[in-house]
Amino acid sequence: MKKEFYLPDDAFIVIGCGTVQDRKGCDFFAQVAYQVIKANELTQTYFIWIGAKIQPTFSMWLDDDIKKVGLEQNIIFPGPRKNPLDYMRGSDLFLLTSREDPFPLVNMEAMYCGLPVITFLGNGGASEIFEGQRGVAVPYLDIPEMAKAVINLKNDEQLRKEIGINAKHYIENQLTWDNFVNNFVSLIKTDYDYHCQKELKVTVIVPNYNYEKFISERIETIINQKIKPDEIIFLDDKSSDRSPEIAVEIIKKTDIPHKVILNQENTGSPFKQWVKGIKEATGDLIWIAESDDSCKDELIGKLKQQFYDPDVVLAYSQSAPMGENGEIWEKNYLSYTNEIDSQKWSNHYKNEGINEIQNALCLKNTIPNASAVMLRKSALTEEYLSLIQKFRFVGDWLLYFSLAKEGKVAFVSESLNYHRRHEKTVTSKIEKNNSYTQEILELKQHIFSHNFLSANAITESFARTIDDYYSLNERHNLTRDAFINNLSFENSIKEIWVDFEQRYLSKPSSYPSILFIIGDADFGGGQIAAIRLANELAKKHRVFLCSAEPWTYNDNCIDLIAPEIIFIEGNLKPKPWSNYRQRRLKIIRDLIQFYQIDLIFSHLWWSDLLAYEINQELNLPWFMQMHGCYEHLVELTDNPEISENFMKYIKPMMESVSGIGYLTKKNLQLFEKLDITPPQKMAKFFNGFDSSNVNFDAPEAKLINRGENDFVFCLCSRAIPEKGWEEAISATILINQLPLEQRNNKTARLVLIGDSDYAQDLKNKYDHKMEITFLGKQKHPTNFYSQCDVGLLPSRFKSESLPCTIIEYFACGLPVVTTQVGAVPEMISLDGKEAGLLIPLSEDWKFDIKKLQELMLQYMNNKNLYLEHQKNAQIIFDQVFDIKKLADNYVYFLRVICSALVKYEISN
Repeated sequence: MKKEFYLPDDAFIVIGCGTVQDRKGCDFFAQVAYQVIKANELTQTYFIWIGAKIQPTFSMWLDDDIKKVGLEQNIIFPGPRKNPLDYMRGSDLFLLTSREDPFPLVNMEAMYCGLPVITFLGNGGASEIFEGQRGVAVPYLDIPEMAKAVINLKNDEQLRKEIGINAKHYIENQLTWDNFVNNFVSLIKTDYDYHCQKELKVTVIVPNYNYEKFISERIETIINQKIKPDEIIFLDDKSSDRSPEIAVEIIKKTDIPHKVILNQENTGSPFKQWVKGIKEATGDLIWIAESDDSCKDELIGKLKQQFYDPDVVLAYSQSAPMGENGEIWEKNYLSYTNEIDSQKWSNHYKNEGINEIQNALCLKNTIPNASAVMLRKSALTEEYLSLIQKFRFVGDWLLYFSLAKEGKVAFVSESLNYHRRHEKTVTSKIEKNNSYTQEILELKQHIFSHNFLSANAITESFARTIDDYYSLNERHNLTRDAFINNLSFENSIKEIWVDFEQRYLSKPSSYPSILFIIGDADFGGGQIAAIRLANELAKKHRVFLCSAEPWTYNDNCIDLIAPEIIFIEGNLKPKPWSNYRQRRLKIIRDLIQFYQIDLIFSHLWWSDLLAYEINQELNLPWFMQMHGCYEHLVELTDNPEISENFMKYIKPMMESVSGIGYLTKKNLQLFEKLDITPPQKMAKFFNGFDSSNVNFDAPEAKLINRGENDFVFCLCSRAIPEKGWEEAISATILINQLPLEQRNNKTARLVLIGDSDYAQDLKNKYDHKMEITFLGKQKHPTNFYSQCDVGLLPSRFKSESLPCTIIEYFACGLPVVTTQVGAVPEMISLDGKEAGLLIPLSEDWKFDIKKLQELMLQYMNNKNLYLEHQKNAQIIFDQVFDIKKLADNYVYFLRVICSALVKYEISN
């Protein structure tokens, strides 16, 4: 190198490498050289840059600069060289002057050659591998510092060697291509579910029986696949038409290995044919292509691809149903699967098989057609190959289950398969008989026996079987006994019940089983009160839950329900039978008898009506808890839409109910106004709350961002005008407009919890007000009360009876400012102890905002009053609203006063 460039023997060589352009910082390279050589008189130091000049103007100015400072002998740009690493090995250090370079190869090459590298911090990834004294990085574009670093390494040979050795060792041991490939494969495995491919052979099994009309199309779609099958096995179950001859003639013209198996006698079972084909197959993967179906030429390729993940045991595509003559009825089967999950089958997915069973396959056969399925042969067991042959209709479903529990299930959302539907389909013939439902029961009995299923997955699946039964009655105009009384199913029903009771009902049968019927699973006083009571009773009793209006729900509300509670229909959301009232009544009656429910407990008018209709044929003890909706309905009896149902059923309901709980005497006005004789067995119950559910240290409470001199009011309710939201906002703003001395040197703050379009409108209107905080709907609103001082409920809601919000305030030790509505005056007072201040309501259900402001100021300015009411709030909660005491009172009423459960002993 010294010879090529006419350098002296003692020359110290600094090298750079790359195309000569501004991004590579070649001008900085020259500037560092100038400072090292001129400023420090190191004339025996030479700076050589290897690389092609690709920016003529830039190179022209660069050469001109070097010439003007008289360093053209020391700063050399000789152009590209064939093997730049040889030049690096002949140098003493490497200068990387790039303005921007993501992770330059020349950096690693120089380190590999044992050269110390000097670069700028922040110009890319080069310096990221300098840790551990493997290189030098100076501040970005700091030319003097880079020059100092060059001089330092020139003068310290030992340090220069140590850095070079460290750099070379790191490259040789860490940044190798083997390591790169291993890390890259690991990354794409983790983030992109990549699996190394290995050759997998596909066997296509074509079971046939009398499908002469379709067999040509079927075989052609198999042999014309873009990725050819490795084997075709054609099985004929003693057809009486020419379909075997046609199939064999086409198959023999291909070079695809094949077997033809012709039965001498008809087996009468498609699944026996499947098993015969599987045992003959030599492929790793099995595609059972039914002889009357068709497909796209990409099916093998796209399904086979899924099995490069070794955990996948079953892959299937979307199917499009078609008619006899190939006319496409629908683009897919989403109308069939969407009622389980409206999103799941819209996209490709890969799922753990256990989850697929829990959320889909245990509910119904969510793989509508076997021709869309590919199976991993090694995952098939002799046990299940034998078992599926005992079934005539659901063997495919059982086979899918057997595979899913052993690995992953993959789904391709494109309709690669065409499923032919016609009158000859075995399904349409068999489903009219009890044997169809009996097969499904036997299959589900087997599925239910596996411990990985939740109780509610089983309850939903069982309810779906009952729905199928009644749906078939309607479709085919069948007259059959009620499902639960059909003797054909007696043994299966009994065995399913025994297994379910042993595994999922931990409470002994000596405790009553209670079915709670709630109005819906959304936030509302009556709904939340029922859920809280059900949660408490579930600690000692078998508690089941049903929603009268399943199309109204909120997932956060459902999450409040104790895990011990079993949803009698599987969950509280819409089901295929939800909009068919009479069918739903039959299903729930059957479920009540199956789960051996002892009594029905309903809350809210529309759930009471459902309970009444259900109980017409069961005559179980039935109790209702009245809420404010009843007096509201009485006021609306002039409205024909409201009156028709209410007036038709209210009297017979009250005559047949076993007992009533009411919140306030106001609830009982109904009997007088409608001239209805009240039931003899009635008792007053307040709503309750479990204070152990309050988390006073919840991190989300910090969202309130309470200041040292803040006095915080909280209003949590449904966000509707009648709950007084805007009035509370106005009162808070008015307070803060007063002089500080009139508000005890404090700032009033208002926290609003709840959401709706109305709440959003208020937020848009008042969000600029620092004292108003909108938290939206919260799953656990009580977690925020630790940062609050007083609870508000300035309600004008006519159905207000016993607001759960006030109970929650008391559970957290908050006194309240509220209106004289419903049973509120009773709630905030006990034996002369007061825990709140009341706002009077006018006859037209309005109140004075100034009065609300005045009462809020009383708590801010009168510390003794505030502390007394705060203490009383806790006392009243403990004595009146604690859910444990309330549950005991209910049990006493149900068991003793109503004599509804005389077979059970009264427990403490």
